[in-house]
Amino acid sequence: MNDHANPKTILIVEDDLAMLRILCDSLHRAGFLVIEARDGLEGLAAALGNNPDLILLDILLPKMDGITVLQRLRDDERGVKIPVIILTNLSDAQSVYETLKRGLYRVTYDLAFDPAAPTPAAIVLRVNGTTGVPYDVGS
Repeated sequence: MNDHANPKTILIVEDDLAMLRILCDSLHRAGFLVIEARDGLEGLAAALGNNPDLILLDILLPKMDGITVLQRLRDDERGVKIPVIILTNLSDAQSVYETLKRGLYRVTYDLAFDPAAPTPAAIVLRVNGTTGVPYDVGS
């Protein structure tokens, strides 16, 4: 369980309202402080302005896609070390891989692909592992 006296902050950049609610609720219950963004521009601004401990980033976003958000995040000294978990579906994973392979983005820190639709519990588990917060199976 996350330390409630000093909770880790997670930024979720997701335009699907139902998925956003599920992720927010799951992470809140696990003791994380959650910041929400509904499009790429808002997500980039929230990441650079709030310095979250981790970002959950969708790829298909309005205003700015997730790959561009990631590129701009890594180009800014404030965002270069923030771990990012990309949430995407199988068809997106191939385009993300191709983009990275062409060298349009440098992978410098934690970048994880979840090609299948992960369950909220699986996402909380990954967030716990990435932020160093032990997972409480009873949560």
